[in-house]
Amino acid sequence: MNSRSCKLKKKKWRQEFFKSRALNQQSFIQKRREIGRDADELDTFLCDNESSTSSPSYKVITGFCYQPDLALDKNLVSPTSAISARAWIDIRSHSDHHQLSHTGWHDPVHLEELLNKVGYLCSPQFCTTANKIRRRKIVIELLRAVSYSIYIPNLDRRFILALARTALHYQVGAIRDALYKHIAFKASMRVEIPIRGFPTFRLEFSIPRLTLIENPSMARRGRQFSNEKATVYPNNTLPDIAFLNVGASDSLKPTLEASHFTLTIIGWDHYKWSAFAFANRGSPFEDTKDEEEQEEENDLGPDDHMDAIAGGSDDDNVLAADQPIWDPRTYWLVTVEKYVKQSAEEWCKLVYHIEASFTNWKNKFNIWSLSFGPTRSMHEVFEWNMRALGLLSDLVQRLAIVVETIHRFLIPGGDGDYFLDLTDDSAIQALHCIDKHLSSLSEQKDTLRSLSSGCTQATKIISLYMDQENSRINLESSRLSREANALGLHTLRIAKYQNRMALASNLNATLMLSTNQIMTPVVVVTAYYSTQDQIFGFARNSTSFVIAVLIIYLALKVANILTVLARRFIRSNRLLTLVALGHLDRLAEMGKESDLITPASFV
Repeated sequence: MNSRSCKLKKKKWRQEFFKSRALNQQSFIQKRREIGRDADELDTFLCDNESSTSSPSYKVITGFCYQPDLALDKNLVSPTSAISARAWIDIRSHSDHHQLSHTGWHDPVHLEELLNKVGYLCSPQFCTTANKIRRRKIVIELLRAVSYSIYIPNLDRRFILALARTALHYQVGAIRDALYKHIAFKASMRVEIPIRGFPTFRLEFSIPRLTLIENPSMARRGRQFSNEKATVYPNNTLPDIAFLNVGASDSLKPTLEASHFTLTIIGWDHYKWSAFAFANRGSPFEDTKDEEEQEEENDLGPDDHMDAIAGGSDDDNVLAADQPIWDPRTYWLVTVEKYVKQSAEEWCKLVYHIEASFTNWKNKFNIWSLSFGPTRSMHEVFEWNMRALGLLSDLVQRLAIVVETIHRFLIPGGDGDYFLDLTDDSAIQALHCIDKHLSSLSEQKDTLRSLSSGCTQATKIISLYMDQENSRINLESSRLSREANALGLHTLRIAKYQNRMALASNLNATLMLSTNQIMTPVVVVTAYYSTQDQIFGFARNSTSFVIAVLIIYLALKVANILTVLARRFIRSNRLLTLVALGHLDRLAEMGKESDLITPASFV
């Protein structure tokens, strides 16, 4: 450890927070209007200056609020549009630990009215009035200590506008950051205490979660007649796991459902703090209560309500609203432990399903023995394996973010040191349980990495098998090529032999033609000399015989020369001309053309 690290002080909870301090602030938007900044309410809430419009939080929150899927005007908040939107609020006084008469579920309009009343208790106008009537006990109690908790199970634009209009100046940064991390599905678990200025504290927890829905067709039934439109959350594109359920029917293929929970406690001191919790299930499959059931729930007395944030759903972890946890750190730890536990349970269920699917896959294809069967099965195995690798990579990345977030909080020197001075049994137990849940999440991450490693090895084996198959195919192709080459060589030899035969035939024809041209004059003259009649007027002797042979021979040569010239310069399709000039090749072509059946043949 270097010298700089040694000088860092251990993280401790500041003693100022244990004392009740006067809170004199007004609504952030109202203060901006007083100084002449009359802009859009949402922009005023999100922007500290002009450069804030390029920040990720501004883009994410405004993109969520103005998305076209929510068919609401950006400044519209009315009871008719907020029938199905409910938020739970619990307002309490720490002076005598009693509950004010506003605990329950409210729509965005009523929520804004209640927050305006609470904000008035912190305003300069109320402080001035309280100083004039300080003897009134209830006024002194409200001035000393008021805290409230808000839980919005399905966040939308109307609630964001209600929070923006009523947020106090010291709450704005924390609420803005909580909204951004909730909408963007960011993971966070930390404590923030400003170094300068008036000391306040922020306890921040934000965790994404994946839930395995094994039978989505059953989950849809609760909402198939509902007209409520699901709020669209960005960055929650989920991987497809339907292919994991080997042999299942289409109606029973499992799916993943994304959910997110965010809890931020913003405190002035231990007597004046506010908790903002947001949740969503990211899917339209969740069943919802109708309006009559919701009204009946709102009519219940305070003793019949559970704490919507930290109440829990287990029999051994139920927190009633009339038995609250007053310490903000203990309340935060108990709530965080509840949701970390739920996240660990959901991941255990998901990893178990994936591991069982991998076991079924191995038993079906027996990859380690390379007994794939047909080529189609090999391609099926390869495709399944590649999809599984992509799924595991996605899940490991998601789970690693959650594990690292909790780990940074619990390590020595982390923000968990701010809670080491707590002596409450529930807080100590919550810290130990969070550490236990972290171990469970780490085990699930190791299991996913082990499965991913197995997929990588399977990919290598499949690649080797495919290379072997490709080599076998290449060898077979090479053998066929050699056979085709041998056949080509044999065909070439036959062609050469036929060429030699043709050359020999041409030679024979040439010799025969030469012989005929030599013998023809002799035969003609001999035949003439053998006749008794004298046709030509010359004597028949040896000299005239030789001269007659030479003349006929020269006449044949001249006839050949004239025929060649005529073939070159005379182009005629007349049959007599072709025969006379010796165009036998053209005569053959003409014969072939005459054999063709053309439309002109019928004319």
